[in-house]
Amino acid sequence: MTCIVGLVENGIVYMGGDSAACDDSSLQIIRGSKVFKKDGFLFGISGNPRMSDILKYNFEIPPIDEDQDILEYMYRYFVPDLEKCLLENGVLIKQNEIISSDAWVLIGYQGKLFILESHFHLSESSLNYNAIGSGMDAALGCLYGLMESECIHIDPKIKLNLALRASERFNCNVRRPFTILSTAQQD
Repeated sequence: MTCIVGLVENGIVYMGGDSAACDDSSLQIIRGSKVFKKDGFLFGISGNPRMSDILKYNFEIPPIDEDQDILEYMYRYFVPDLEKCLLENGVLIKQNEIISSDAWVLIGYQGKLFILESHFHLSESSLNYNAIGSGMDAALGCLYGLMESECIHIDPKIKLNLALRASERFNCNVRRPFTILSTAQQD
């Protein structure tokens, strides 16, 4: 139960997330962030927080050649290596011969924004923004309004903050504080 939002502007990926940890009957505000940077990548996790721990501390991001196509790299190396790492760390679920995790990941890298679904399907939206989590609908609606109007020149971090605030307003499982990062060097 969360909201992770991302957008790409001028080749820089921006990503933000909330701080709610929920189950069926309770909500807590966590200190750690659901959004983090590692080796030039931005990650945002929705679902099992163990996925975040493994991505941060156990997963070795495979090297990429400078001239390699990013999508090919993600499909051929990144996703299979992550799946193997999750299997080794006991996070994957096997039901009816289908292996999955109980988390979705928003991934930002080299001006691209990907969603890695729980069944390890990787996709890239035709839009320059996307969201995951229970609060994604309100966030996407807000971003649509901001990206398709005269508001397009607003700072990307402000856009993400507004999207997260909209998600918090309309979803009981999204809460501040929000963390917003980018692939820019100064973050």
